[in-house]
Parts: sequence; structure tokens; C-alpha cells
Amino acid sequence: FMYKAKHLMKRTGNRVKYIFTSTSPIYIIAFLIFAAYTVFLLYMLIWGVFTSLKDPYTDFIRNVLGLPKEWKFSNYLEAYEAIRVQVKTAISTRYVYFPEMLFNSLCISVGGALILVGSQCFTAYCIAKFNDYKISKILYTFNIITMIVPIVGSGPSMLQIMRSLGFYDNLFGYLTTKAHFTGLNLMIFHAYFRSLSKEYAEAAEIDGASQFGVFFRIMLPLAGGMLLTLFMTEFIGMWNDYQTPLVYLPNHPTLAIGVFTFSRATGNTTATIPHKVAGCMILFLPIFTLFVIFHKRLMNNVTMGGVKE
Repeated sequence: FMYKAKHLMKRTGNRVKYIFTSTSPIYIIAFLIFAAYTVFLLYMLIWGVFTSLKDPYTDFIRNVLGLPKEWKFSNYLEAYEAIRVQVKTAISTRYVYFPEMLFNSLCISVGGALILVGSQCFTAYCIAKFNDYKISKILYTFNIITMIVPIVGSGPSMLQIMRSLGFYDNLFGYLTTKAHFTGLNLMIFHAYFRSLSKEYAEAAEIDGASQFGVFFRIMLPLAGGMLLTLFMTEFIGMWNDYQTPLVYLPNHPTLAIGVFTFSRATGNTTATIPHKVAGCMILFLPIFTLFVIFHKRLMNNVTMGGVKE
């Protein structure tokens, strides 16, 4: 065992030496910066896990950076029970608790990400398929313009439009606003569909498939890996977003809003740093689980076999 360990350390040392001697100094500096940043993020994550398991009145005060002397898993249960949001309606005032906020978060994150990525995927395919038409070029140019030109003060107008259409403070109305095609994902899907061989679609059309059949039976399965990757990135962004639902869904708070409200609470037994960090860890747990399951999909490039030209 010792021989194998020494041999592995020697090979690792030689590999690192080769990299630093054969690589440009610019890449080495960039690597060191990102490595230090990664170590810092991992340290903060580990510190958060340990802090959430400390006694808030004795262990944390005297032992801020060390391991917990007593593992207080009850902090998570107390944080779970304390996370709530007060909402005011025209009739009365009520509290929204963890289960309802979790349901709202899942509806917004899963439904919103699916509608958004699906709309962008379908539009990108149409633009790539009918690239010779002027409308395709207009839509693609419009998407680029909306990404470049900053839209300042669009929030009040968006709020007024949602009120006029009855979408304000409505989960279905909020999800409807996600059915648009603008964004970076459109350009990613467009480049992907443009890179596919036309023989896929031509073979399906010869067999009598319609345009919708070609898309849903051929192109969509081929883009399934990319679709899943972009869906997960959008899901993570919507899961952590608390500002947008706070403005457009005041009576349907999400779990992110609940944790945000809980983190600002003072004057009660759960208004301690370990309890607040435990609440953040509860919000972080689904994202961490998703990353563990699909980390290869998120980290690796999407590859696909094609027809030999």
C-alpha cells in the first residue's frame, strides 16, 4: 500500500510539474485564481454545514470556526417550524408555512423552467429550420437586441400589464409570462439545431412526417441532453429567486421568500446564526441533490452522433 501511495504521489508530482513547465503563465495564474476561489467556496459551504449543527447559545459563540461539540440536528427542525411568511388579503391576514411555500416553489421552478426552455427550444428550431425567411432573421435579431439593450424601469410597466390581464398574484398568470423565446438559451438551441445534419429531417419527411412530427419525434429527442441541462440551470435560478415572486406573487410566497424573511427575523428563539444557516441549508438541499444526480450533465459538453456526410 505504501509503495502504491508513493508511486501515485510521484506520478501526481511529475504531472503537476509538467503542467506548470509546459503551460503559459497566463493560464497558470488563471488556474490558481479559480482554484483559490473554489477552495473558498467549499470552505464556506463546509462552515455553513458545521454552523447549522452547533448549539446557538454556547457552542457557536465560543467556537465559531471549529467542529460542533454537540451535533444539534434539532436546529433544522426548529428552522423548519419557524419558516413562515405573513400575507395580507382583502379579507384577513394569514401565515403561509413551509409545505405551501415548497409547493409554490416547485410550481414556479419546475413549471417556469419547463415553459421557458420549451418555448426557446421550439422557437430556435423554427428559426434554424426556416432560416431563409425574413421573419426568422427578424426574430433572431430581435433576441440579440433585447439582450444588448438595457431595459431600465420595465418593472412598473410589467406590473401594470399583469394587473390588467389578471395575471398579478396568480400562479398560472405568472407561469404564462415565462412563455417567451428571448434569452441566451435561444442562441444555444439555434446553434445546436443549425449544426445538425439535414438528413435527419429529410428522412422523416420522406416517411410522411409533418413539421411538428419532425420536431417532436426527431429533433426534440436529439436535443434532449441540452434541453435537460438548460432546464436544470433555469430551475436553479428560479428556485433561488425571491425578488420576482415577492413583487408579482405577494400572496403566494416561495421557499426562497420564506428563508429570506426568516433570515431577517429578530427577537425570537430561532433568530440565531445557526438557525438561520440551517434554514439556508434547507433551501440549498434540493439544489445540492440535483447537482449530485446530474453533475455529469451539468459539467460535460453535450455530444451527439450524426450521419456521416
